[in-house]
Amino acid sequence: MMTTFNLGSVAITQKSIVEPSHPPIIRNRRFATGKGVIPAGTVVAENGADLVTWDGTNGTIEGVATENVDTDNAETGPVIEHGVAVREHVLVNSNAITPAQELKLKAAGIWLS
Repeated sequence: MMTTFNLGSVAITQKSIVEPSHPPIIRNRRFATGKGVIPAGTVVAENGADLVTWDGTNGTIEGVATENVDTDNAETGPVIEHGVAVREHVLVNSNAITPAQELKLKAAGIWLS
């Protein structure tokens, strides 16, 4: 679950990426550095040994980020590698996932609810 607090005014945002109906496998994975913030829910793929935002067509899908990962300040972040994610929060290049992309995610062992 991601929680955001803004202390100038009170703004609380919670976005659950994990769907609890199927216990997920979540591992802390290494991300390519210098790519800015990868938002929670983003489908990620391998780029050599590191993870990057999946472009929707190319690359091997590795999972879904469960928290925002600031790649300018952190090298690792949690990723669902197997399990069920909440469809409305899953993103491909900051867009909602398409049916064709969902099939590729399913082939990687991640289903959407």
